[in-house]
Amino acid sequence: MATIRFFIKPISKKEGNSETPKPQFVFFRYRPSRQLDLMLQSPEKILAENWDAENQCWKKKQITKGAKTQETKNLNFDIETFNRKLEDFRTTVETYIESVQSADAEEQKKLIKDFVTKTYFANRLKVDKPKNTKTIPDNFTELIEFYIEQRSVADITKNVKPLAENTVKKYRTLQNVLKVYNKNLNATDINDVWRTDFVNYLNRLNYSANTQVKYIKDIKMLCKYADKDNKISKQVLAWEINTKPTNVSEYLTFTFAQLETLKTTVMPSEKLDNVRDWFLISCYTSVRVSELLTMHKDNIIKDGNDYYIEVIEKKNKNKTGGLKYVYLLPQVVEILNKRNGDFPKKYSEQRYNEYLKDVCREAKFDNIIEWGKTEVTKHGTRKIITQEPFYKFVTSHSGRATFVTLFKDKLPIEITQMHTNHHSVEMVEHYDKKDEKVKMLQRAKTVAQAFKGLDDYKEVKLKIV
Repeated sequence: MATIRFFIKPISKKEGNSETPKPQFVFFRYRPSRQLDLMLQSPEKILAENWDAENQCWKKKQITKGAKTQETKNLNFDIETFNRKLEDFRTTVETYIESVQSADAEEQKKLIKDFVTKTYFANRLKVDKPKNTKTIPDNFTELIEFYIEQRSVADITKNVKPLAENTVKKYRTLQNVLKVYNKNLNATDINDVWRTDFVNYLNRLNYSANTQVKYIKDIKMLCKYADKDNKISKQVLAWEINTKPTNVSEYLTFTFAQLETLKTTVMPSEKLDNVRDWFLISCYTSVRVSELLTMHKDNIIKDGNDYYIEVIEKKNKNKTGGLKYVYLLPQVVEILNKRNGDFPKKYSEQRYNEYLKDVCREAKFDNIIEWGKTEVTKHGTRKIITQEPFYKFVTSHSGRATFVTLFKDKLPIEITQMHTNHHSVEMVEHYDKKDEKVKMLQRAKTVAQAFKGLDDYKEVKLKIV
């Protein structure tokens, strides 16, 4: 997962001697590897004395609780607004970075720099005079840009909501793949022969079957959209697409027995103890890591004997505001009681994923399994099947997938969906990683329990000869 880090540059001697300190720009750094090290300016400014380098924000200790004077209220507002804007910037940039990770290092640098400049420093760009009319472009790169632009606006007259952040990210990824394949590709050039050539191209670059299906499906949809103003081949409009390709396994999940082993394993350091507890919390709350590591005891709500916590889902922030309340199961409350009602120490998402593998190794989850693993290849980031110890495949998202796998058949699926806040039942099913035979047997057991609830149900035991 892409992670950027904020910092401010040291003040020069000349600036330090100034009677009136000046606000400085906050910069960010993205360095996933030695080949890719990028530092750019964010649009936010802050006085050096107010900067919290460890937490990468305006010092929260400057916030006055129960502020009464207008001066302190204004300061509180300034701090909260600055930190919110900086966090929004982080979310937007990290999401975009993830969408271009298939490109090589130099191309990523250019794309990220162009995106930040275009999004936050438009005054630095030369603006072309707008055209009098807008039609759907034929060039596919421009077509995707046009579609995102048009669909990023809510239209109540059509009852259409703006595209979700992850959907935009998906189209950006396709856009970058097609740029490398053929930046001059037109929608009117696409037909069955083109499809075969493109699939061969994806095969040469080792894209998974699932990814190929997603790309072809989105290309067909965009061609249908472009057909309003461009003459698209009827072959494309009639394309048949495999809805269930052989897929590379995505998220490893845990059983209740494995969670109990994790819980009782003595960790060799406080760091791994904290990460172990964070992972258990994620398995019993189903929240994404972006919300998990923002949890704070001040956001816990007590209602009778029940506890809930308020979180803001980054994924749904632009679409619904992101507000969500999560019921805290007794297993989570038990973990909090270890620290007098507080959450474990927080780590960055990148460090959390690294330490999580160490936690699972300490718990002896080292049996060799065959699973999907994301690796950086000469063609970019790919998910491949490989055989390695169990703990090497564990990621932060295993917690969310584990919750669905463990509880989907114990609760009505609608309840599971409400808890995970997925937009559809199909997405809940996608996260259920149980073997198909196990799923089918569980369904049969659910049917059996329903029959046993009938008044005229009569149990007859089978004679085994």
